[in-house]
Amino acid sequence: MLKNYLLTSWRNLVKYKGYSFVNLAGLVLGLSAFIILGLYVWEDLSFNKFNSKYDRIARVVTIDKARGVSSQRVGVSYPALATAMKDNIPEIVETTRIMGQGNNPIRVENEFYDVDGRYLTENAFFKIFDFELLEGSYEEVLTQPQTVVITEDFARKVFGTTSVLGESIEIQQGTQYEIVGVMENVPPSSHFQFEILQAMVPSTDQQGFIQFLQSWGSISVQTYVLFDQPRDVAPYADRLREIAMDNGGYEMFYPTLQALEDVHLNSPDVLFEINNRKSDMGNVYIMSAIGLLVLILACFNYVNLVTARSTSRAKEIGIRKVAGGAKGQLIFQHLTESVFQVIVAFIVSIAIVFISIPFFNDTYSRYAEAGWLLDPVFILVSMAGILVISFLSGIYPSLVLSSFTPSAVLKGSFKSGSKGSLLRHSLVVIQFMISVALLAGTLVVYQQMEFIFNADLGYDRDQIITLNTGPVSSPQTSMTLYQELSRVPGVISVGATSSQIGSGYGRSGVSPEGISTDENIITSVTNINASYIPTMGINMAEGRNFSETFSDSGRSVIVNEAFLEMLAWNEATGKTLTFGANGNNPTTLEIVGVVSDFHFATVKHEVEPLVLFYSRSLPVVSVKVAKENVQSAIAGLEEAWELIITNRPFDFTFLDDSFAQQYNTEQALAKIIRHFSILAISIAAVGLFILSVFTVQQRRKEIGIRKVLGSSTQGISLLLGKDFLKWILISNVLGLPIAWFFLDEWLSNFRYRIDLGVTPFIVALSVSMFIAALTISIQSYKAATENPIRSLRSE
Repeated sequence: MLKNYLLTSWRNLVKYKGYSFVNLAGLVLGLSAFIILGLYVWEDLSFNKFNSKYDRIARVVTIDKARGVSSQRVGVSYPALATAMKDNIPEIVETTRIMGQGNNPIRVENEFYDVDGRYLTENAFFKIFDFELLEGSYEEVLTQPQTVVITEDFARKVFGTTSVLGESIEIQQGTQYEIVGVMENVPPSSHFQFEILQAMVPSTDQQGFIQFLQSWGSISVQTYVLFDQPRDVAPYADRLREIAMDNGGYEMFYPTLQALEDVHLNSPDVLFEINNRKSDMGNVYIMSAIGLLVLILACFNYVNLVTARSTSRAKEIGIRKVAGGAKGQLIFQHLTESVFQVIVAFIVSIAIVFISIPFFNDTYSRYAEAGWLLDPVFILVSMAGILVISFLSGIYPSLVLSSFTPSAVLKGSFKSGSKGSLLRHSLVVIQFMISVALLAGTLVVYQQMEFIFNADLGYDRDQIITLNTGPVSSPQTSMTLYQELSRVPGVISVGATSSQIGSGYGRSGVSPEGISTDENIITSVTNINASYIPTMGINMAEGRNFSETFSDSGRSVIVNEAFLEMLAWNEATGKTLTFGANGNNPTTLEIVGVVSDFHFATVKHEVEPLVLFYSRSLPVVSVKVAKENVQSAIAGLEEAWELIITNRPFDFTFLDDSFAQQYNTEQALAKIIRHFSILAISIAAVGLFILSVFTVQQRRKEIGIRKVLGSSTQGISLLLGKDFLKWILISNVLGLPIAWFFLDEWLSNFRYRIDLGVTPFIVALSVSMFIAALTISIQSYKAATENPIRSLRSE
């Protein structure tokens, strides 16, 4: 019997090609979208799970309780804490420290090579994390000073082979590092992304570094721990704080532990961390919701299409009943057809995903692999999903088709009931509720991204070229470089700083004049030269800028307006700040100016109090160029660079590009919402078209009678159209408030955000009504212009 049902399903699929194509196309689109977004959700949820000890690993996150700090959680800790934890907490079996070293190029035999990530770390790194060594010993790598482990791809890029043990690379000018290991490439699902690991082992002459690693005077390293078994990390916070206090740590720094599973998706507020491609659970929920909603839309279309076609199959069902077919058999037959069509759609969808996933990965900057579709878990979930979708999509049409009365059908008096009509209209309402909500979401996300990219940051990022000199031989070399760069045609000005603007600065304790030294105050700090403020277009709100003409520049500082606000000062010029007040060699500097607040970190975080120090020689060079001379200016900058900087190649970035890269996750999410919202509203429009076709067929004779009695084409079109538009309006009334609630929640994640106005919702309503009107009018006009003789011929 099952074979007969499958054969019937195949014959119906082939016989009604147009119907089958529309029905399968909707399912294929819905399933493909669901699978693609499911892979991206899988990608986010599987971050770091390649580590076999995944559930035993945690990192130290410090809660900064000091005054002046807006984001309290930071990913750095005391350098000496790692050793102390291992000695004092028996459940911790391994610890390792990590320090990011940037992306400065290395040199091998006078050839420079770019580096995508370099970390300073210890041998225990390989005991905690599962990075396979292809060359070298797990027990010996990174145990000696000036040694490195490199990745397989980096070894091939530089040496052409992975057999490179004993070879050397030059990391710092004149300093050679021996390669003691080659490891597999870092998986895309790792929150670490690097090409070189450098031994955190000081040589005997590096007394300062030795003291640093044993110090409790700052929080400046990333610390990871390995437990003896999976444990709840929250209870260990008090023990970590006790250890820190017993060793002279600061009361304002509260070390805690964060499970590795939370690093990727639950760290949106954590600063000063090594965490590539950080996302958050909100993105997972959004992608899951969109995928599920698009699939629901496709299933609703399937139900509408099958029930709309019920009249054409009525005689078939009537004959089967007369021939002895039981209701249960008919239900099973139509459920079998539903399963068959869903399986066909699923197979086509899998093929589409396999082919298209590289394109979507490039579009959304993702790293999902089509091979995950072969995972046993995915296969089991897919089989269950096919059955669920088939049952939910097919049960109502099966009940409808099996309930036909043979006598009514075979006499030609069959007509769809009002209950079926109400269900079909309800499905369309739900479809457009989903569609208008996604459309409104697309518009709001676009507005928020535009707000971020066009926000007043307090500095000018347009036409700013950033160069990085790294360590230079002398301050005079830097000064000569700045002068030569300034002489390049098309260059407006040249400034320098110790840290790239927009990526965040370091922090330091400070004791302002008139404030007790017992109060813990932390401020962001960086160094700039005298030309940096005018080059970046930062406004002076009070006092003056640094200048070579003033002999006090080296003994003065500039603060921002947030610093004054923190202390409730009306003015700051002439006041003093003391650094290291509790140490042996405190330094007191005078405030000579106040700059207007500017976003030296991302706009996701509030502008914190800031202190700017003066320095003449700094590594990060910002060059303001004229708009009409960009290319020639770049060529001139390269020429000037190569005359002075010989220890690293010329490389540049545009500041606005660097700014945009900070929001890759948000931009990718915006694209996903936009593209899949278009898909959703397209599917809804197809569903509406199907319903309009069905309704016109049901009312064909009524339309013919109205034509004979003198109704105009416009009148009939309006009669048919207003009934549908009423349902679409209802969908807007229900869907848009729901969209408003969730969008307001999403915007709350941004420190600086747009005001949620009515414009996106009015646009969503207008677009949905226009699409509905256009979809309905085609079929309504066709029905209204049809010769009434054709519809009344059988009367």
